Amino acid sequence: MDRYTTPPPYGNLYDADTPPSTQPHTPPFDINEFINIPDSQKTTQSWDSRDGPRSTASPSLRPTPSSPAPLPDSQADSQLSNGSNDSMRSISTDCTRDKRLQIQTALLFKIPWAQIKETLDVTENQIRWAKHHRPTPQKSKSGRYAKLHTPEKTQLKEWLLSSPSHRHVAYHKIPHFLPQLHAKEQAIRTAIDEIGYCRRVSRKKGFSDDPEVCQERLDLAEDGKTWPRPDVQRICFTDEVWAFGGAHTSSYITCLKDGSDRLLPECVRHKYSKLPSWMFWGSIVDGKKGPALFWEKEWGSINSARYDRKILSMIQRFFRDHPLSRYRFWQDNASSHRSYETKTNLLIRHIPTIPAPRYSPDLNLIEHVWNWMKN
Repeated sequence: MDRYTTPPPYGNLYDADTPPSTQPHTPPFDINEFINIPDSQKTTQSWDSRDGPRSTASPSLRPTPSSPAPLPDSQADSQLSNGSNDSMRSISTDCTRDKRLQIQTALLFKIPWAQIKETLDVTENQIRWAKHHRPTPQKSKSGRYAKLHTPEKTQLKEWLLSSPSHRHVAYHKIPHFLPQLHAKEQAIRTAIDEIGYCRRVSRKKGFSDDPEVCQERLDLAEDGKTWPRPDVQRICFTDEVWAFGGAHTSSYITCLKDGSDRLLPECVRHKYSKLPSWMFWGSIVDGKKGPALFWEKEWGSINSARYDRKILSMIQRFFRDHPLSRYRFWQDNASSHRSYETKTNLLIRHIPTIPAPRYSPDLNLIEHVWNWMKN
């Protein structure tokens, strides 16, 4: 094929077989001859890449944005459809709360998605959004800002630790001691919670710091972790409690949330004696009330002989009436409980026991029952 048979890119009046070198040269078409364009814009408007490098006569000039070239109808329709899809994709998850409730109800009854789309006129994205989100958007944080800021919280903490008696002051009474804070009970409560403190029941006595006692408690705790629930229910937890006249209200203190300072001397409640009271001895076994009695005044104080005659005899009868339960006896380390005579009587009456650690009333479950009953 001849190399001149391909028509040139620009139309002319000569035959295609005529070599280009023999064709007369036609000067390029200049639109500036027909349109009055300012001289400052001529270099921008009339430049063409086919004419060679662009003139740099005026470096400060910048090309003006040209309008986009017209597209064929097929491409214009596809571009329009793509734009509409993008806009629909951004709002495809937007629907009313009632519509989301309807979608979630339909999903709850396992209705197919295709039927939900057709019935409710929703998209798959809307169904997916309603499935994994709440019907009503939730706020991450609501409510007022804290009334007390960092300087006031620091002042509140310094006042709390300045005296042991301040730990026993209730929340609603703190504004009377710190009027300069200009805060009420709710603000005080929130500030104390944010500095890491809370209100707990004040204990009457703390734990022993004797290394041997600590080891005994640790050994029992390690052994107790392996006890199944039926074995714990077969333990007969026993203890006596003193009932006083009047209201039995707990005394509260302000301590750290982790309870690390709850047993400090300033947090432990003082125990008063010689108050008018009467004693009740009770037990819990197998998840319910066991043998119990009131210790009469005429019986006197509890010693080993009276303890054996009044209490151990009753425990022996109870264990004998339930031979298949295989109960075990738990008692504290009071003087009448740990005496040699009491240990001998326990062996004679064939009462199996669990050795309780010293100074560990918290490990006896009936102690928690007494606290619950008193309050």
